[in-house]
Amino acid sequence: MDIDSPDERQKRLDEAEEAAMAGVKEMRELCNNLTPPWLDLGLAQALTELAENQSERLGLKISLDLEELPELPEDITLAFFRITQEAVNNAARHAEASNVKITLRNTGKAAVLEIVDDGKGFQIPEDIASLRVAGHRGLSNMKERMSIIGGKLSISSLPGKGTGIRCELPFENIQ
Repeated sequence: MDIDSPDERQKRLDEAEEAAMAGVKEMRELCNNLTPPWLDLGLAQALTELAENQSERLGLKISLDLEELPELPEDITLAFFRITQEAVNNAARHAEASNVKITLRNTGKAAVLEIVDDGKGFQIPEDIASLRVAGHRGLSNMKERMSIIGGKLSISSLPGKGTGIRCELPFENIQ
């Protein structure tokens, strides 16, 4: 086929446009992951958007049970969001989970976030920091994020039984 034919030029233009559109989509996803625009809409909406995006991207069934919370400072919303993001990624990547449930509760005294998966689970080391040394930073980072905002994170898991992450932040610790 003649490289300079109108059909060939149109084909190349179409391919270039397709590649450019794919690049724009990838850049938007990267920007949204770095600074998700829906964080401004509150934690419940941010978790809903995250669940929809992660479910599609990772092939997981993610169910939500979210209660509205009082308006939270940006750093707290971001901490809960990033912990959820990491827990869902871990469920897909390491636990080979099929289902994840994200629950957000207002107990009246605290904001409680739970992320539970049906993956293969693992034996929790006595010292989570040892995972960081071994190159597995996710759980250690989650604990650190909660500590920074004045909350606590607990992990429950057993081989073959899935994993649960529970974050609890007393309202009295919110400035």
